[in-house]
Amino acid sequence: RRALIVRRPPARPPLVKCRFDAMDKKLEILETGSGAGHLYFASGWSTKIRDTDYTGKLAFRDVGKVHEVAKILEKARR
Repeated sequence: RRALIVRRPPARPPLVKCRFDAMDKKLEILETGSGAGHLYFASGWSTKIRDTDYTGKLAFRDVGKVHEVAKILEKARR
């Protein structure tokens, strides 16, 4: 079981995957406005990956209804 970030080619990498057991225990949300935001869920990734911040935290970025997505991910991890 894992979380996937998938993009259409020619995006590089087109697929990023993270096992549930490799995720951080606590999810982090950075709101960007109107209920949207970034959902950070794993640390220690390369900062060269498009979906990480400058510290190496992996995120679902620019997600609408980010709090709802966080609830879905928490439920899936159990």
